[in-house]
Parts: sequence; structure tokens; C-alpha cells
Amino acid sequence: MRRSVLLFAIMASPLAAEEFRPITDPLEYDRLATAHVLVNIDDETERWTTLPDQTITAEFGGLKYKGAWSWRNGKVCYDGVLEAFGAIADCATVGFNGSEMELIFDQQPKARYTLEPT
Repeated sequence: MRRSVLLFAIMASPLAAEEFRPITDPLEYDRLATAHVLVNIDDETERWTTLPDQTITAEFGGLKYKGAWSWRNGKVCYDGVLEAFGAIADCATVGFNGSEMELIFDQQPKARYTLEPT
């Protein structure tokens, strides 16, 4: 009895409400990302803007990034150039919880983003 009460308490907690569901359709990613500026929750200087033609611009602490995104093997992939660093490419699985997007990158740490209207 005690375990089922604990399990119910965990399931009813705010953390359960924030569960990210996988985005597996590139059209859904495009619809969400293109309509918003993605702002990193842990670093608000990181801001991504996705344009309808699958190009992206971003800023990382004042450094500018330009590139494109594509959908490969169930992941969003970014290929572009970050000033002062050069070419940067990475892919990520995508999750969405209704207000935030989570990207679990292949090469970089995972990150969560708020979606601000463009």
C-alpha cells in the first residue's frame, strides 16, 4: 500500500507533467522551431532562429552561427559555421513537453530551450 501511494505521488508531481515526448516527424520539428526563437534555459545568450527555408542563425555569447538543418535517421542535424571556431556539425534527438524543447546531441551536452514567438 505504501509503495502505491508513493508511486501515485511521483506520477502526480510536477516532474511527471514535464516529461518530454519524442519528436519523430521533421514536419512537426519544422512547425515548432520555425515559429519560435529557441532560447537555452541554462544560457540565455544562446538563441536559435530557424527560418522556413531550413536555414538557421544562432548566437552563443555574442558569437554568430549560420547554417542549415536537416532531418537524418530520426534526428535533427545542424551544419554550419560558428565565427572564430569554423565548421560545426551535430545531430540531436528532439523532445517537446508543450512549452520546452529538449535536444540530446550526439557530440554536445543535452540542452533545454524555451520557445519564444518570432
